[in-house]
Amino acid sequence: MKKRFLFLYLGILFPFSLLANDNIINEVDSLIELINRQRNNVEIQSSAETAYLALNKSIEADYSKGKSASYLALAKTLFYLGNYSKSLEYLSLTESEPYSSKNPKTLFEICRIRGQIYSYLKLDDESIKEFLNCISLTKNFTSKEDRDYGLSLSYENLSIVYLNLDMTDSVNYYLNKNKELLMSMDESSIYLSLVNLYTSIGEWHSNNCEYDLANQNFTQALSIADKYQYPYLSRTFMYMGDMQTRKSNSDSAFYYYHKALNNLEKTKIKGEFGLVYNKLSILHESSGNIDSARIYKEQKDLIETELSAEREKSFSEVLKIFVNEEKKAHDKQKRKTAIIISISAFFLITVGVIIWITTYSRLSKRKDKLKVELNE
Repeated sequence: MKKRFLFLYLGILFPFSLLANDNIINEVDSLIELINRQRNNVEIQSSAETAYLALNKSIEADYSKGKSASYLALAKTLFYLGNYSKSLEYLSLTESEPYSSKNPKTLFEICRIRGQIYSYLKLDDESIKEFLNCISLTKNFTSKEDRDYGLSLSYENLSIVYLNLDMTDSVNYYLNKNKELLMSMDESSIYLSLVNLYTSIGEWHSNNCEYDLANQNFTQALSIADKYQYPYLSRTFMYMGDMQTRKSNSDSAFYYYHKALNNLEKTKIKGEFGLVYNKLSILHESSGNIDSARIYKEQKDLIETELSAEREKSFSEVLKIFVNEEKKAHDKQKRKTAIIISISAFFLITVGVIIWITTYSRLSKRKDKLKVELNE
């Protein structure tokens, strides 16, 4: 009787537990969609809070897809906040999830964010390698739209790395490839990339003292951002300030650098603060405002010290990744060698068996022939 009651109890309880698990999974999927919207709106703090909530629920339900997406969201958020070591840790956790290994888009994002972090850490060769790997991964995307968007993001990041390296031909090459792709896509789904593209092209023309063309592209970037209410504009304003500095229009340069700073106060993208503080310090110094120059230099030094400490912490995490990659490559080579040895051994054994069979057959025929001759 007790056994029957137990089976009845389990029969009722089990479907309810499955239903509860399904509800958690649906809730996590909704949270992941919310994270994506928050990130597109550069709501970094809210995105982090939602990602932690999604991660806890995913762990509760043992939902690999949810854990993968939550780890990845946290990695992106921590990168924007300048916490590179933690971001790399979360990328490694994303990579270790079973769902990630089967999802080329997730693997693409891991490489893309890792490439951006390496660029901030001045590991330019490793950064380029990650972005080239991104290009390879887009071949596994099922839809043409996803492939094109993935290629666009890869070209965009490569153009930025080469800009930092002052390799102008490579910058121009990837800017043109990116523009060609984006012009064939629906604006409403790629407006973030368009803002970045026109900003980069504007900076390219500004560097070449082609100020009218630079201004046209900066204006286009701001227009698209305004149309879609895209809040990340600090990079655009900073480059516009640089253009005014090159033209010796210090008042206009101050105006745009302060707009960049105000935008960063909203988005909290830590890696850009130091750049703007440094530009303001130099501009104040050249304008004779020594006290203001000192204040901005101190602010720049303070944030650079924080980021330098973070970079040092990050290198140990980078080293772990490099060692892991070497181990993977070594294991792959070992497997390859083992397969070659196995095939070679099989081939030699097969050849040996064939030779033995052939030799045995010939000897048997000779014996039979001798027997016949003796009998005669």
